[in-house]
Amino acid sequence: MDVNPLNWNWNEKKAAGRHVLTYAGGLVTMAAVWGLVSQGDASTLTQGLNDIGAGLAQFAKGVAAIAGVLVPLYSALMAKRSAQPDQQIKSVVATLSAPNSGKTVAEVVSDESDRKKLISAVADMPEVKGVVTTAKVADETASNKVVATAAEIPVARSGAS
Repeated sequence: MDVNPLNWNWNEKKAAGRHVLTYAGGLVTMAAVWGLVSQGDASTLTQGLNDIGAGLAQFAKGVAAIAGVLVPLYSALMAKRSAQPDQQIKSVVATLSAPNSGKTVAEVVSDESDRKKLISAVADMPEVKGVVTTAKVADETASNKVVATAAEIPVARSGAS
């Protein structure tokens, strides 16, 4: 059992809150029975506790309503960011650089026109001195950094002999 409230799910927090309010209501009742507070003060305290409970419920509804609007906006912004060309290139590079991925660019980027865009984008990077590809792709690419080979070079795969 996890006693750290930060790790509780929403239902656990609501249940704990109900128990706290119930316990506080019981304390008010016992204080009235023992004569520590008057009946009028006990009614006022009980109403205050009920108001706190109702206020917390309203607060939770408000947060849920705001989240219902903000979460899709945040998701849209993250999708826009991940669709930017530099992020796409980083994603492909991360996939190809993964240990034991053994994947070629052709397997990661299946559409030929997308592969050409990727090659052009990589060639446009200042730290890239050149990109070696097939003669057909080199001829169709505007960058002078993209060069052809005499024959396609087979890609060495992890675990291949």
